Amino acid sequence: MDLGLQGRVAAVTGGSRGVGYAIAQALLAEGCRVAICARDKARLDAAAQSLGHDVFAQPADVSKPGDVE
Repeated sequence: MDLGLQGRVAAVTGGSRGVGYAIAQALLAEGCRVAICARDKARLDAAAQSLGHDVFAQPADVSKPGDVE
């Protein structure tokens, strides 16, 4: 499927597993550069390594304003 996202940048919360991880995979397949965040740094690092290139991983809890500023 071509959603016309080639070269775009996408941010995905909860990107270390489940639906967030699947969304990150789909966006990468569409040609996006993807930033993922999650609370668990170890899982986040493993997900970023698994997803491969064009992924930026940042540990963050989006319910805490200080983590997303």
